[in-house]
Amino acid sequence: MRNVNELLERLNSSLSFEKKYPELQDKAEKVHVLYVAPCMNASGYYRMIAPALELNKTKSHKAIVNQIHKWNFNKKHDEYDTPVDERLIRWADYIVFPAFFTDIQPIIEGIVSINDRIQFVMDIDCHYFNFPDYHPGIKKYPKEQLDKLLKNLSKMDVITAPTNGILEAIEDKLEVAFADADPMFAFVPNLLSNQAYAEVPQINKNNGKTVRLGIITNPSQSEDVKSILPVLQEVLKDQNAELFIFGWNGKLKDDKSLGDLPFKFVKPVSFLEYPNKLNKLALDVILHPMTDHPFNTEGKSFVKYLETAAFAIPMISSSVFPYSEIIKHGENGMLAKDENEWKEQLQKLIADAQLRTDIGREALKYAWKNWSYNQSTMEIYKELFI
Repeated sequence: MRNVNELLERLNSSLSFEKKYPELQDKAEKVHVLYVAPCMNASGYYRMIAPALELNKTKSHKAIVNQIHKWNFNKKHDEYDTPVDERLIRWADYIVFPAFFTDIQPIIEGIVSINDRIQFVMDIDCHYFNFPDYHPGIKKYPKEQLDKLLKNLSKMDVITAPTNGILEAIEDKLEVAFADADPMFAFVPNLLSNQAYAEVPQINKNNGKTVRLGIITNPSQSEDVKSILPVLQEVLKDQNAELFIFGWNGKLKDDKSLGDLPFKFVKPVSFLEYPNKLNKLALDVILHPMTDHPFNTEGKSFVKYLETAAFAIPMISSSVFPYSEIIKHGENGMLAKDENEWKEQLQKLIADAQLRTDIGREALKYAWKNWSYNQSTMEIYKELFI
């Protein structure tokens, strides 16, 4: 994360404008992309920060991130103070916003008064229009704010998202509510970048005799975890394994949502520390349960698979889209349709160290070859920003 840290330090410094944004000094004929105020969390990194850093490696494009905010779950993107300097607006060919839940029209008018050739892009990082009943997003994003988001989307030249399901849902809603809107829709996947792993030491392996199982989650995904609770209770009772839950203490409103399940809670960390923390856990198997809800199957990318594959950790996932599309069962991961299959796959991987190694290696090769920033995947950005 050295380059990300350097970017953060530069943007938060008292340097002159020219030194804070050295990309402005590049006088070569390139396409200019301005990313507006991502947060320093997974979404901000994958959707804006990493793309900007990778675009700056190309000969054809230049990208600027104008500001990076400290992540606060209780805030929406447009509740941060995010002025955009008019010098950056003049420089940009494209301006990329995160999801906006207040009226963006005054901002558009102000930008157009400075640069009338600029193209407006909004990146939608999750399925805001289809939260399950138990998800905190239900309260955070009430209907009136989702209506404003949809209206803002109707004014964009381009709408991007990490899944086609999100794009299709937005397109359907726009056809009903804003029939005259005609944005371009672009699938832009979350990708692995060497920027996040360059400083990580060699892959840390478990040298103990007890198999270390891991779940990476947060309270909003409690129902996903609970969907395999009986399996976990049985397997942990009978097998030589221990469970680590990274990101959630198993409680909801002070209730023990996971009952008496034995596990070790690993506190969530800043995304800047996340790769190193995941590596230090030396997990043998990652479990990724997902309920078959459109919020998951249409709105979730397979980024958790990529993150764990980067450390050659084999994953068992619920057999639902999108994980069922990228995991070749028994080769680069495991899939489970029901409790019996979850139990079977878990027992297999706990019992067979060589199988864990083989699947982990295949996952590592598959993820970096197919879903990382390389000459092939960079074409997505070059075709988007022309």
